[in-house]
Amino acid sequence: MAQQANVGELLAMLDSPMLGVRDDVTAVFKENLNSDRGPMLVNTLVDYYLETSSQPALHILTTLQEPHDKH
Repeated sequence: MAQQANVGELLAMLDSPMLGVRDDVTAVFKENLNSDRGPMLVNTLVDYYLETSSQPALHILTTLQEPHDKH
């Protein structure tokens, strides 16, 4: 379900008041980060955090591991 949604839809659901939705979206982001080594998703998360001060986005960004921690 959520894996087929585009990044914009996932970002909108990241700040959902429903904890289950937020956890599912966070898991999708982490899966995508594990499978994609490019900086695009990280940059998108940084931009989203800067625009919204989203705590779930900050949590994902602060738990990044190699190779994304270099981006």
